[in-house]
Amino acid sequence: MADNLPTSVEGMTNATGKTKDNTRLLGYAAVAGDALDLYGSLQAQKIARKAAAYRIREAQIDYSNLNFQAQQVSDIGNLKAIQQEGKAMEIAGEQSLALAGQGVDLSSADAVALRLGTRSRGMIDAETIRHNATRQAFGLKAEGEGLMAKAYMESAEKKSQAGSSILKSGLNLGKSLLNLA
Repeated sequence: MADNLPTSVEGMTNATGKTKDNTRLLGYAAVAGDALDLYGSLQAQKIARKAAAYRIREAQIDYSNLNFQAQQVSDIGNLKAIQQEGKAMEIAGEQSLALAGQGVDLSSADAVALRLGTRSRGMIDAETIRHNATRQAFGLKAEGEGLMAKAYMESAEKKSQAGSSILKSGLNLGKSLLNLA
């Protein structure tokens, strides 16, 4: 029974027993398949664009949040630095009171040096606090910039892949149409 099966589509017989050429029918099927492939590629491109737009919007939100956090870190750092300066001034004032209570002349070189040293250390500590807050804020902003850059790169890559798929599908459809002619 296997000997009766055709080995190619050409020369197959239809229900009436007449031989017919199915090459043209297969050509139409190839065109239809390639057209469906092109349509699928177009739909995939639409989805890729929407996904890319969503990812960019998500990155923009993250970017805004990180910038807000950076501003908060900077503001808190400035407040802590001001507090540190205030503590230094307070300690210098307490030193003046203690020295005056002991009968030390506050205009003496040692008394002035002690108070200036306390204030200077307080100012240095305050600047260190500001510097650390600025570095932390910069890190947050850089992270936000990185997220945005990554989202735009991923978007371009997805759009490029979808465009390539459309071109490939269109070429295949064109070849099928040429073969049919």
